[in-house]
Amino acid sequence: IIGVIIFSQLLFNNLHLLHFLSFFIEFKTGNLSLLIPFARFSRRQMRMKPFHG
Repeated sequence: IIGVIIFSQLLFNNLHLLHFLSFFIEFKTGNLSLLIPFARFSRRQMRMKPFHG
């Protein structure tokens, strides 16, 4: 799916979209098992790299 690629590109550019994407994926698929590790990874990235802007 092209949308997934675009979303992944935006994720690297904007960590703010991580939270929105997690809710979006949860709403569309309803699969928390797929979402939990992704959320953990995003939190780790946020701790390692501070926000800009």
